[in-house]
This record gives sequence, structure tokens and C-alpha cells, in this order.
Amino acid sequence: MDADELRAVCARLRYEITQIGHWRRLVRARLDLTVARAVLPGRLGDGVAERGSTAPTVSHSVLVGIAQPAGTGLSVTDLPRLRSVEGSLADYEAEVRRALMIATDALVDRMSEDPAFRALHLPQASGEPRGALTEAAQCTVGQHA
Repeated sequence: MDADELRAVCARLRYEITQIGHWRRLVRARLDLTVARAVLPGRLGDGVAERGSTAPTVSHSVLVGIAQPAGTGLSVTDLPRLRSVEGSLADYEAEVRRALMIATDALVDRMSEDPAFRALHLPQASGEPRGALTEAAQCTVGQHA
């Protein structure tokens, strides 16, 4: 693969990692909600009104309705499936991160083997600041994001 193809591979792999992260956050949120819904908190205001505190302005039934909307909740019996899905996503993310590391290493090798290629991607002497990242360097940096 030439350097442009390697850069494109790195970009596709970084994009895939962002998609995996989004799915994992959704699955973890569903896990959290499922666990939280299994044992709801107690009724607010019990035992505090006699101590001079005011009662909550939201009724317990409204809160329960928010916590357990009809037809959208998962039960605790779904926890093993959710944990399995999250584990599978974690494994896939690790595979994609390994592939990105391999592609990035190949790009760095390609750059180090070909002085002409490296010269094409060095910062310009006058126009570009010395600390600017080239596309190739961004590929390497992207694996740590």
C-alpha cells in the first residue's frame, strides 16, 4: 500500500473507533438504566416533612413513570445479553485499534524508507509553522485519541 492508501485506512479505522465508542456508550447506558430500574429509589419526602422540610413538588408516581416508561424498559433478565453485547463491542474495538496501530506503523515505515516521500511532507520553511502536524502525523496521533 502506498502512503495515501495507508492514510485512508487510518482515517477509516479512526472513524470506526468513534462509531464503536458511540455504540458502547449506548449499551452501557442501557445497562445502567436496566439496573437502576430494577430497584427504584424510595419515595421522596417520607420522614422529612415533620422536620420542617417541604414535600417534593413532583409526585412519586410521576417519577416512577419517568424511570419506567411503558414498553421501553428492559428487565434484569436482559442483563446477561446486554453485558455480552458490551463485551463483544469491547473485543471488536480492541481489534480495530490493533488494525489502526498496524496501519500507522506501516505508514511510518513507508515514510522512513523513502526520503523523497518524507521531504514531501515536511513543514515548509517559510509558510507553515514548524510544529504543524502533517496528515501522516495526524494518523499516528489519531490512534491515541
